[in-house]
Amino acid sequence: MDVIASFQAKVENAVAVSGTAFTTEQLRIIKRYTNNVAFSFDLDSAGIKAASRGIELVLQEGMSVNVIMVPEGKDPADCVQSDPKLWENAVRNPKQVMEFYFESAFAKYNISEVEGKKKAAEELLEIISKISNKIEQAHYTQILSEKLNIDEKVLVENLRDMKKSQSNLYDRRNKDEDNIKKINVTDRKFRLQEKLLGFIINYPTFFKENFSESEGLFFDEKLRKIYCLIKGLYSKENKLDEKNLNSLKETLSSRDELFYLWNKTSLEVEMEMEESGSDIYQEASLCLKYLETIKIKKDREKLERDMKIAGKENDYESLKLLTKEYDKCNEKLGKLEEE
Repeated sequence: MDVIASFQAKVENAVAVSGTAFTTEQLRIIKRYTNNVAFSFDLDSAGIKAASRGIELVLQEGMSVNVIMVPEGKDPADCVQSDPKLWENAVRNPKQVMEFYFESAFAKYNISEVEGKKKAAEELLEIISKISNKIEQAHYTQILSEKLNIDEKVLVENLRDMKKSQSNLYDRRNKDEDNIKKINVTDRKFRLQEKLLGFIINYPTFFKENFSESEGLFFDEKLRKIYCLIKGLYSKENKLDEKNLNSLKETLSSRDELFYLWNKTSLEVEMEMEESGSDIYQEASLCLKYLETIKIKKDREKLERDMKIAGKENDYESLKLLTKEYDKCNEKLGKLEEE
């Protein structure tokens, strides 16, 4: 609706982003036509977070980026409905992205105090680190030094440490991706479910925080049965530990397949963790993340089918609701990608 309203107001060089699902591939298509991008997300905390991810991609591509400040905090559609000229003027007078970030940070933090300086510096250096052009990086680091009255060398050193940390995180994520890809594509989904169940059995202390609402991630009926038994035990005892899990396991001894799956999943995860020396919490979180991604994509595919049916039947009310749910799926995927 924002794009349609924008076209009605004669501002036609506009495209819509579905939630936070803005990708590098989409950006490179835009780059074929222009090197200049202006974002107009809602300026609430969720909107700014969504904009930040897109802005980061634009900065990494070395493109010029601005932020359109919609009058009175309205979205473009509301703005055009109120007065098309307001939207046209907002588009003609965007705020340079670093100016926007500097103003936002200094409005949030009291830079006359040490803690405020520290938080403002951390937030702005994080953004500066994403700028691909070294001259621009140096320019904004110098401005930050002047505004905070902090030695530029200190900020440059912090920036260097931040880049090193980001590089290590990138390498670790690539390693995690490679490990996941090693799983045969045909049984990848089942293997991930087995792995998640193995983490639940071997490390029950994680259950309440990470796994207590994971029933929908077990697409395999037998694995889901074991999970539901564990969840039922947790609900009854209000805790999970080795003793009560072993008691539950013994009740499965007469149900050969479930008993076998219990032993198999727990043993495989235990051996994998011992051999790899990986961080248990990180590995469990990664497994959870991939299963959540699979589930959301599965839900999205169903919504796509339902939207086609609603469109053919001219059921616009259902189509509107389905589109809303579809956007929520894209937002969830975008958030998972950010993690």
